Amino acid sequence: MITCCLLLLGLTFTVRATGEERVFPLTVAEAEDTVSLWLSRKGYDLYRRNIDQGGIQLIADTGESNWQISIWPNSPLATKIIAVFTENSMVIAGRNDELWDVLDRQSNTPALTKTQPSDTSFPSFMLAKNKAVVCIHSGGEAGALQLSGFIIDPAGIIVSTAHGLDYLQTVQVILHGGRILTGRVIKINPGLDLTLVDVSTGLDAFISLDKGRNLLEMGERLFTVGCPNDLSGIIFSGILDSPPRKVGSRPLWQVNMPIHQGSSGSPVFDLQGNLTAIVKGRYRGTDYIGFLIPFETLIEFISEP
Repeated sequence: MITCCLLLLGLTFTVRATGEERVFPLTVAEAEDTVSLWLSRKGYDLYRRNIDQGGIQLIADTGESNWQISIWPNSPLATKIIAVFTENSMVIAGRNDELWDVLDRQSNTPALTKTQPSDTSFPSFMLAKNKAVVCIHSGGEAGALQLSGFIIDPAGIIVSTAHGLDYLQTVQVILHGGRILTGRVIKINPGLDLTLVDVSTGLDAFISLDKGRNLLEMGERLFTVGCPNDLSGIIFSGILDSPPRKVGSRPLWQVNMPIHQGSSGSPVFDLQGNLTAIVKGRYRGTDYIGFLIPFETLIEFISEP
């Protein structure tokens, strides 16, 4: 018993000390399923245990070779993975490439499609809301990022999601109509996944936070407009299909709505044109399951000192 406990402690220490680390845009459940299936197909006996900080560790063994793969939530929709491969008790470098390739392919696999709700008509107010929606670009290297956002103050203040951005970072903001401005991140809260960008320019169109709504009903139709796949002004509709679920300590609405790369930061409205939420992201590998940041979380963020 003592030997077993020491072995497990040693495994955890080895992974943290020598393992290679990567972050993937997958939930912990998706990452665990992908890694478990890959290891099982390679003939490993697989063991699972919970570890610190809400993570899990997969230990796979054939007698001569061993995988120790630790998986932690890096954010609600991203996972940090640390992996180490040993053979005859010796750590072997360079063996993680195949595992990273498997996870990369899963990360880049489009979500399973299903027919959108048959009612594809949109309220006329969405055309006016569209004028206040912007596309945001950051970075210029491999870490380049594209988000959506929307103007909340005619003085040039824009709200968007925070993932992938840093405080005081400079970003490119593309307005409705194609005008390009330079913006700067002036406020950010990674825990709430929200940020404010200032373009220091007066703007005509904006979405007022005075017309917001906190409480939604199951089955309610919602509408969003943003820059999915870097295409400006794309409107989607969807259905709220689940009560708020807590991710960490924060609630997120679950919605049946097409959500694509670049949709994060898009505003979401009800049938009366009230701002209800902000698109956070989607659950990969599922049929149009998306997550929304509630309006009340946005107000909490704006009210922070």
